[in-house]
Amino acid sequence: MSTRSTYQDLAAHFMGATEPAGPIGAGASPRLPDAAVLVALCGNLPSMSGIWLAQLAERLARTDGPTGLVRFDDQRMRVDLFHAEGRSVAVAEQGLPDACRVVRRWIVSLPDGYAAGDCVIPSTELVLLTGCDEAAKAAARVKLQELSSKLETVPVTGRPVHVVTVAASQEVGAAAAGGLSQWADGQLATPVRW
Repeated sequence: MSTRSTYQDLAAHFMGATEPAGPIGAGASPRLPDAAVLVALCGNLPSMSGIWLAQLAERLARTDGPTGLVRFDDQRMRVDLFHAEGRSVAVAEQGLPDACRVVRRWIVSLPDGYAAGDCVIPSTELVLLTGCDEAAKAAARVKLQELSSKLETVPVTGRPVHVVTVAASQEVGAAAAGGLSQWADGQLATPVRW
């Protein structure tokens, strides 16, 4: 019987049995910004988004220290803390003040239908998680067009949207994200980076 979590088992299924040493391709971009708050938008992903959000938070916790993940499920907010050892802990409402003292970085996953432009403040960065198949890339282009038009009215225009690819090798993830970035450079006012 495995001591690994269900999430780790599923991630291993998509990524292979051994995890890569560094934050590459599947789940984290090597050039994510150092902002204290990342706003994560989930595009067309293979399986449930929570698995990939947790993987991103776990990877950031390994490199940046304690990371908080805030997500909304069925109109409820859920907060999880990820530690460098790869452990995660659900945080009850009364534990939030203590969590805020130790967390160095927060990932906030917006619920469906929430306007990304409404939450862009100086300390936030936008991250779009996407799969690498053709349908996912097409959906990502649509989402990036919507974001770009919303972000043109926000005082922090020019800030890039960072693409994180999941469920792919480094090469496939780099090709998908690079193609989206190149497409965006010719089509959008908002820069897209991987």
